[in-house]
Amino acid sequence: MISAIRRKVVDTNFYKIIFWIVIVAMLGIWTLPSKVDRRSGRADSIWGTINGKDIYQSDFARKALDFEQRLQMMRAEYGQYADQFMAMMGIVPNPQLLASESLVREALLDSAGKDLGIQIHPEYVRQSISNISTVYQELSDLIPVSAIDVRNGSINIEPLRLHLRNFKMSMTDFDAKLEAGLKRKITGNLIANAAYVPRFELENEFTLRYLPKTFSVMTIQKSEVYAEIKKDEISNKDVEAFYNRKNQASKVYWVPEKRSVHVWKITPQSYGVTISDDEIGRYYEENKERSYVAELSHVQVRSILIKATTPADLATAREKANQLRQQLIANPREFAAKAKEFSADAQTASNGGLMKPFAKGDEKIERGLERAAFTLKNKDDISEPVQVKDGIVLLQLVEKKQKVFKPLSDVRKDIIDALTTQKFGKRFVQDMKEIYKDKSDAKLKEIVAEKAGAPTVKELITNDGSIMARTAFAIPVKDYAFYVDNKEGYVVRVTAVQETNLPALDAIRTTVKNDLIEERVASVLRSRVTQARQEARKKSLTELAQTYNATVKKVGPVDFDNAEQVKSLRAAGLPIERMLQIEKVGMTEAALDDANGYIVRLDEIAPLKEDAFEAKRQSLSDKVGRSRMMLVTQGFVASLHRNATINLNS
Repeated sequence: MISAIRRKVVDTNFYKIIFWIVIVAMLGIWTLPSKVDRRSGRADSIWGTINGKDIYQSDFARKALDFEQRLQMMRAEYGQYADQFMAMMGIVPNPQLLASESLVREALLDSAGKDLGIQIHPEYVRQSISNISTVYQELSDLIPVSAIDVRNGSINIEPLRLHLRNFKMSMTDFDAKLEAGLKRKITGNLIANAAYVPRFELENEFTLRYLPKTFSVMTIQKSEVYAEIKKDEISNKDVEAFYNRKNQASKVYWVPEKRSVHVWKITPQSYGVTISDDEIGRYYEENKERSYVAELSHVQVRSILIKATTPADLATAREKANQLRQQLIANPREFAAKAKEFSADAQTASNGGLMKPFAKGDEKIERGLERAAFTLKNKDDISEPVQVKDGIVLLQLVEKKQKVFKPLSDVRKDIIDALTTQKFGKRFVQDMKEIYKDKSDAKLKEIVAEKAGAPTVKELITNDGSIMARTAFAIPVKDYAFYVDNKEGYVVRVTAVQETNLPALDAIRTTVKNDLIEERVASVLRSRVTQARQEARKKSLTELAQTYNATVKKVGPVDFDNAEQVKSLRAAGLPIERMLQIEKVGMTEAALDDANGYIVRLDEIAPLKEDAFEAKRQSLSDKVGRSRMMLVTQGFVASLHRNATINLNS
């Protein structure tokens, strides 16, 4: 089961979906003075020190809250199976522990990146902020939903800037954290690229994924087990013992705390916010480098690589490059011919050394080569000899295009929205802070009545992880709090609290009894499936079916690459994931679902065809390589951990 899930993880980028790309709202919450004091400007306490680098409590708090929201989303997605799924994946559903592990991992990679001398061009950082996938992967704990432009997947700077103020952070601080995150990404990539996948492993994976297979499937009906269990008398004593055991182990029957709230929505229009043309123009000029780049500046060059693998070779190559450069300065039109004659770069030599156009910060281009290329000013200019990983290279400028910005007319509405949010946010937050500072409940009611009108009443809500719920559950009853979300301000007042409580057994006896029956049915079915699998090593499934009053049918050939066939078999109730897991003819696997128990035997695998394997080889290499890279990176981080000096205060 675990290997099947891991295989699914690789195919669906599970970690990226669950832990890096998922958009989690992380807006700041202001409450009454006792809460506001934590933002009073006092020095941030140190959470821990890793290899001499201080990690602050505020970073830990943000990470913990971020992971708490991720876990809540995962539970919402997978329901009662979430904890089981996380256990199979080796994920401990403890946000504090996950935050701690994440911070330690980041600090260790920071240290490794520093030792490797990794540097990032400022242009690459500026480009990255427009890539929502990259930014969220590194800084999901700092970006609110209100800062995401769902129309084009970019980040709106003003809502982000407003949000960062909640954490006493500037955009400069944000850029510094982004740069650190990008360095960690590059460090991780360098480590992961050490992974190697041999051909035999690709063939095994091809056989597992793509070769048609024929199975025998024995089904033990849960309904029959249920009928047997129902015949047995279940005493009140049994029900009471089950009720007590479940509550003691996991508080199954406890009702979570619920709160009733009034919510007032305040819009920018209620503040009469207006934006002038001068403000629009000024905002455009100040932010176009960061937010409104339509086309990055890029160059196209020809190159001549002189191979060098040792220090002695390097000196010889540099001397040869200088001689060649003098010839080309005198006659730059010979560059393409000289590239065909002398260049050791197999990919470009035959085309006169012509490289594909590239922009600043392109990860595929070595930094030294990039700097030399962008230093060239005029067409046909020849660079000084540049040292790269394979030797010495000469460059000739073919074309250089400057950065192109989106016209103001195209982004005018976006700018108005951003400035409106900025102005409104400042005024709304300032009003609320002054009210809380003066403890003026009457003034708050006056503003709410004037700008929001009647509240929305929400009765007995649970803390479902939404911004509104998190706000309501952070304050005492009869108190107010506020937050900004999606360009609007909200004021929340808790009117009543229903405490966490355990219903009396008599009130839910029927439910508890049914749950006990379900547990017993599941236990008996699991036992029979386990026993049947053991017996299947020596008996045919047809023989076993008579013993267990089960049914057997042939399934296949199954092409697991055929989505429609797989969908059809899954709809028929067959344990597809377990069937995919079986690697050798004659092997059996057991499976359980909500309806039945299964014993699956692999009867036949179609022969491997070389042309079909070659057609899938690259995609297989990518998929298996990602899994191998993950393991290599985990091993590297573990080795860093063993040799690190780590002191944590909590």
